[in-house]
Formats: sequence, C-alpha cells, structure tokens
Amino acid sequence: MGRSRVDGVLQWEFGDRPTLNLLYVSAREDVKKGDLGDDLGAGGIFPEGVRVGTVAKVGIAESGLTKEISVEAGGDFRSLEEVMVYMPRARATARGCRRSRP
Repeated sequence: MGRSRVDGVLQWEFGDRPTLNLLYVSAREDVKKGDLGDDLGAGGIFPEGVRVGTVAKVGIAESGLTKEISVEAGGDFRSLEEVMVYMPRARATARGCRRSRP
C-alpha cells in the first residue's frame, strides 16, 4: 500500500460488486482505511505505481496474526478489453528430467 509500503497479495472475489482482498499482511502492519494501493512493480511484469485501488475496510483475522483488508478497485476490471496472463515456463524437475510441453 502506498503510504506504509506494505506488501501483500491481491485476491479478486467475483460477484455483483467485485471486491479485492489484500492477503498475507501481518496484524502489526500500519494499514488504514483510505490508503491508496499501488503496484510495486516487484515482479517485473507490471510497471511500478499503477493504481490498483483504495483500502475500504481493515480488520484483524480470527487468528489474530493477519489483517483482513478489503480494497475498492481503482477501475472496473470487468470491462477490460485486454489482459495479460503470466505463465512461467516449466522448470527442470528432480534429477534433471524436464516436464513435457503441450
């Protein structure tokens, strides 16, 4: 998230009003409603600074270890005309064998 630079994984939940959930964020991290979410560009796929959305709700998971964070999308992802799907190449498996490609 932009202000606090917290890392996490965004998960999209489909439905009438799609929501994004920011997962794997420690309960100790400083995330607040209204924080802006930007892509950090860490994976090398998308450029840094692309606006993803705004934090709409922050709570603590039942376990007490992580936060439950809902993010309001920065755009209507259902109306995208083009998307890119990243599929990593097959890697060598145990003992140097390679997986067959379709």
